[in-house]
Amino acid sequence: MIAHVLLPIPIEHGFDFLVPTELEDEIEVGQRVRVRFTGTDRTGVVVRLGPESDHPGPLEEVIAVLPPPAYSTRALAFVLETAQEYIAPPGIVVNRIIPSRAAAATPTPRYSIDLAAAIAALDELEARAPRQAEVIRALLTTAGPVTKKELAARVGRGISRPLSRLLERGLVREFVPTDGPATPAPPPPDWASVVPESGSALLFGGLQASDYPGLIGKHETALLLAPEILAAKELHRLLLPHFPRAELYHSGLSEGDRGRIWEQVRAGKVKIVVGTRSAVFLPFPDLDLVLVDREEDRGYKQSDMLPYYHARALARRRGKTVLLASPAPAVETYHQ
Repeated sequence: MIAHVLLPIPIEHGFDFLVPTELEDEIEVGQRVRVRFTGTDRTGVVVRLGPESDHPGPLEEVIAVLPPPAYSTRALAFVLETAQEYIAPPGIVVNRIIPSRAAAATPTPRYSIDLAAAIAALDELEARAPRQAEVIRALLTTAGPVTKKELAARVGRGISRPLSRLLERGLVREFVPTDGPATPAPPPPDWASVVPESGSALLFGGLQASDYPGLIGKHETALLLAPEILAAKELHRLLLPHFPRAELYHSGLSEGDRGRIWEQVRAGKVKIVVGTRSAVFLPFPDLDLVLVDREEDRGYKQSDMLPYYHARALARRRGKTVLLASPAPAVETYHQ
């Protein structure tokens, strides 16, 4: 068996490698492999498997098949099409987009407050337990449940003890995301005449971020794109009360967390993701809805490294239904 592998080098083609017998049952298209190339161990992505090589002469062997993350066949084809469209070396593109490793999939607890009880206790906490009061104030100013790490970023380290005391008193609530929704998504506004069952539409003039859960709730799988990390975090917090299993994907996450989300999406275990422009490449088996928030924002354009692309343009090819949302849409979007 021969594996055609794209390596992260700036050329237009891949290279053939011989698959050892012991790896034939393990190797698949879309997986990352380790190979020896010009005397150096390199990592590449398998894009084709076949019985024969197009190149004469002896071939180096595949050294190892690497653990997930991996591409699905559909996601790999989409990334290769993107590389061709934007005239970028395919080996650099397919190896740069996919995370290099996946962390273990363990649910992360999130915290929210009992609003009425927390406000009633705030004056007492200000005088007697100022660190607990800081935690309460931080939770009061967030758009939804937050992780302990996010909470510590707001109020500083050493929050374990005050957080534990607040949990004991019932002023703060902890929950671990489950498969079911925490609260029903609100019904969408009456946009039936403009929101298509398939294809794309531009939504503006009165559309609010608070309307997004209702739009997303009509679909089995959904990707909500934001132009920057802070905006993605706020939208993620907005969705969590309605979709506790919704994930957040952006370049600021650790490589392991990005790989974990990538693999859960590929396996169909995560069905709703909020992310920045790179999330457009996530390997959804089927993607019902792509919702692009503030579609006119220049943050959707990747211009500082390969692959250069515009996530808004790519988004229009990803979902069955694509909604572009903006209070002031781009001229070209309005024209289209």
